[in-house]
Amino acid sequence: MMRATAVMGLALILSGCGASQPAEDVDAFLARVAAMPAPKLVPVPEPAPYEPFAYSAFRLRSPFVPARGTVPLGGQERPPSAPDASRPRTYLERFPLSELRYLGQWESGAGRDALVRDGAGRVHRVPLGAYLGPDHGQVVEVGPRALRLRELIPDGLGGWQYREASLGLKAGDDA
Repeated sequence: MMRATAVMGLALILSGCGASQPAEDVDAFLARVAAMPAPKLVPVPEPAPYEPFAYSAFRLRSPFVPARGTVPLGGQERPPSAPDASRPRTYLERFPLSELRYLGQWESGAGRDALVRDGAGRVHRVPLGAYLGPDHGQVVEVGPRALRLRELIPDGLGGWQYREASLGLKAGDDA
């Protein structure tokens, strides 16, 4: 079946390669086409006159400049001008928050600490006020179901702002 189809296709292709129409037929066709009347063209409509846009918001605040008196993210206190560069970075600041796991809390006479597994699989006791993650995240609450952080991030305008973050307990996390 395939062979018959291939032979038929080849015969059809080769039949197109045969002798073409005589030159007289082509000349007659061209003469007929040249003798036909040209189609009537529809004139192009006139364009509407240009009316420039009158911009009337010159006195309004630019959308690219922050409004005066804007409240920092979440209505929190105003962050410092920059993170303390002289503060030595802790071991757990090497890991993004996505690699850290909150395993629970550890209560002792000194207070409540968080148990956090780092990206390398080691478990650490993390006290209130310790730093985690690359964005200067400071532990502000050690809860039974989550560890809350306050990160200090650039605001995109040359300043800094606080951002809330948390590490929650996940099902299946075992110490």
